[in-house]
Amino acid sequence: MTFTANRSDAIRAGLIEVATPLPARDRRRVLTATGLLAVGALLGAGGSAAAFAANGWSSPEYPQGQATPTLGTAVQAPEGVIPGAPIISALGEPTSLIVDAATEVPMDDRPEHSTHVRVTVTCLTAGTFVWSTTPAAQAPSVTCSATEAGSRTGVVWDDVPLDHTTTALYLTASTGTAANVNIQFLNYVPTKLGVNAKGQTYGIDHAAEGMPDLIAVQGSAPDGSDIQGYVRASDLHRDSSTPLTPEQALQEQASGPRIRSIPLLASDGATHLGTFTIGK
Repeated sequence: MTFTANRSDAIRAGLIEVATPLPARDRRRVLTATGLLAVGALLGAGGSAAAFAANGWSSPEYPQGQATPTLGTAVQAPEGVIPGAPIISALGEPTSLIVDAATEVPMDDRPEHSTHVRVTVTCLTAGTFVWSTTPAAQAPSVTCSATEAGSRTGVVWDDVPLDHTTTALYLTASTGTAANVNIQFLNYVPTKLGVNAKGQTYGIDHAAEGMPDLIAVQGSAPDGSDIQGYVRASDLHRDSSTPLTPEQALQEQASGPRIRSIPLLASDGATHLGTFTIGK
């Protein structure tokens, strides 16, 4: 399955991206405040809230042309929620439809306080499916193979931001493509970063309050099992420069990936829990 979310300056950025793919972070992941293919629980209509954490496959900055929701003031993260991660509640009842051609779903009567809409796409056939809240936006998309269609690997979901300018959701399927689309309105409430005894902030990367000193990640315990912890932002972003030209990107590609491991810590910034591998 191929999942993309285009950004502005797509042609130039595409040249650089093809030449130098972003370094993989092993099977571990940096936890960010928003993203595609999010992981976490979502309570049904009438529920209080749900903890949410997303992987790092998508930048939290919204693509050019997409809405910018008003999320309000950050609140203290409740127990079980990683600081900085939004608390998510489902609003109203979900709706489903089969899409095999360009379709416009009106959003004028969405529930009050909706900040996002969760679009869950289940590929029924091979092909490409695109969704956006404006026809002019550089929209996210998913491409499924014939083997993925109708299987668990042919399912992807995205929390699309909404604002007062949003009037519709635009769904597009490539010729011969069909997908089941589930639509659920959401309310995001941002949470504050935590602060440890040393005065270091900790929590989700790109939270409402910005980047913390200690960033939440999923790394490896000494026995090899997955474990959630924190890495120092200075360790994570050290030597992580972005090439400015296609030529620089090609040079970095030729030198090969740089693999390194950094300490995985508890939120106190001192207790060692394991390692987080970058570039593998």
